[in-house]
Amino acid sequence: MKSFKFWLICIVAFIFWKLVFSTDIAKDTLKNAVTPSHRPEISLDVAVEEYARVAASGANAQFQKSLPNDGVTKSARAYAQGKAVVYEFVLAIRSDVTEAELTTWRAGTRSEVVPGACSVLRKDEFFKKGLHFRYRYLERSGQVLDDFLVNRPACEAL
Repeated sequence: MKSFKFWLICIVAFIFWKLVFSTDIAKDTLKNAVTPSHRPEISLDVAVEEYARVAASGANAQFQKSLPNDGVTKSARAYAQGKAVVYEFVLAIRSDVTEAELTTWRAGTRSEVVPGACSVLRKDEFFKKGLHFRYRYLERSGQVLDDFLVNRPACEAL
């Protein structure tokens, strides 16, 4: 008789355990047991910034494997800066390039880069949460040739 009571108690305990810890009741119980101040939640900004870091790391790895084959780009790197993935290119340009030529080059570069980048961003769920691209073009001496954002306003302007 003692053995029967033992097994009966074990079965009842098992059923109780199953109901409490392996159903939605457990989720509700745990949710109510943990106060909101103790819930580990990642803020939206932190999530976007982490996503930007991962995306920049992948792009940078690709740049390390192979540079754009355009005869002008001497180095390229990608890094995260807040919610932005920054693409930085060092270009070898003529020393006698005029401001008018640079203005024409800037317009042409932006007209190619912005639509393509917007096409990529629009497909990304983090774009709606603030993810954007920044493009920096530098001369070998470090002088900035162009620096622009591809963000929601830039994409909406297309």
